[in-house]
Amino acid sequence: MKRLETQVDLPAVPSVVWQQLVDAEAMGSWNPFITSLSGVLAVGERLKVRIAPVGGRPMTFKPRVTVVDPGQRLEWLGTMGVPGLFDGRHSFTLTPVGRGRTRLCRQRTSPASSCRWQEACSRRRRRVSRR
Repeated sequence: MKRLETQVDLPAVPSVVWQQLVDAEAMGSWNPFITSLSGVLAVGERLKVRIAPVGGRPMTFKPRVTVVDPGQRLEWLGTMGVPGLFDGRHSFTLTPVGRGRTRLCRQRTSPASSCRWQEACSRRRRRVSRR
């Protein structure tokens, strides 16, 4: 499994950051990768997530919510094709980091996150585009 992680320190308390994070309608305004999100943010529920990877084609998938810990963590698991092979776990974790500040950490864990997988997809894309 490969993990991609990004984080940013924000000038707001976790409860304020959480409210922005779970405002599905606004997610596309601050997240350039996830352009829209709809559904109920509750464990076991399915979401509809539209992503726009840089240099790739936009796509929609329907992950299942696995963790909702208000003010601290939101996580979902998406599957595509063969179960387990293309599963992707996407999480947002909020951590207080001093007076009135919050660290927002976004992680994506997936076998498809590996460099070799990305390289294979790029090769496949080039091969298909030549036809």
